[in-house]
Amino acid sequence: MKGKFGIFLGVGFLVLSTIAAATGNFAVRLDLAAKQSPQAQQAAAASTTNNGSAIAIQRIALSQGAATGFGQFQTRSNVIAPGTPFNIYFEPTNLATRFENGNVSASMSVDILVRNAQGQTVAVRDNAWQLPLTRPSTGPAPLTQVYGDLMLNHLTFAEGRYQVVLRIHDDFNGTFVDRTLDVELRRAPVTPGPRLSQNAPASQTR
Repeated sequence: MKGKFGIFLGVGFLVLSTIAAATGNFAVRLDLAAKQSPQAQQAAAASTTNNGSAIAIQRIALSQGAATGFGQFQTRSNVIAPGTPFNIYFEPTNLATRFENGNVSASMSVDILVRNAQGQTVAVRDNAWQLPLTRPSTGPAPLTQVYGDLMLNHLTFAEGRYQVVLRIHDDFNGTFVDRTLDVELRRAPVTPGPRLSQNAPASQTR
């Protein structure tokens, strides 16, 4: 499998720690506020707030560089030179939450698939990223202004049109949503330098 992918997760509240890891051809960076043990996750299950809604994506776009906050990003063209990093910005809504020990938490995981213009899958990874979210709270409450900022780099497939498919899961209620982005890998044309006949040097005399 070719290519390498990275993700930076930002949220609309204080980030306390960073975990870095690598899995195969996928590099991952997660910024999060807390990491629960399996025992704590089981204990918190009973306090899950689920309003019956499935996870949704209210906005997704190719972006130029990393977002600096919720809704603070610059859109970019979908024409990208092979190997050039680019970002995908998205805003998930309707996340199921849990309240425990003065914190509200949610959890997402992301699958990614890339297919070419012929519909052939050229890269795929299930459960590529785990995205736990936690913030202090006085009681059960929804998480608002959550955004994801995925950086894809070294997408070194041959030039052509591709589809990047993201499946974003709400791990607390089992719902998911798919989003597809069209990209075109294409190198910028090279402008040749002037030939000597176009810019002949002046003759030298002694």
